[in-house]
Amino acid sequence: MFKSKSIMAKKQLPKKFVRNELLLKATANKYRLAILEYLRGHEYASVGSISEHIGTSFHNTSKHLWKLEQSHIVTFREDGTYRMYHLAKNLNPIVHYIINKL
Repeated sequence: MFKSKSIMAKKQLPKKFVRNELLLKATANKYRLAILEYLRGHEYASVGSISEHIGTSFHNTSKHLWKLEQSHIVTFREDGTYRMYHLAKNLNPIVHYIINKL
């Protein structure tokens, strides 16, 4: 007897596909791409300087940086009351490729 496709168990994909999907989603935004391009040319940058460069609000820039941080694409260091962002070391090759194409 044949089982219908909807009843059959779905095959689990390797974790690398899930991770790559998250990375691609994190970079699939024009403001986040602009942030990555800006950080490529700066060792460290504050939220204020990034938001001024990409032309969006401080709050909106912070939200985009949070998304990139959660995906391990950017990191930050505290400098007094400021967070200074930079590209993470050992970027995933997919993210590295995207940044180099900007």
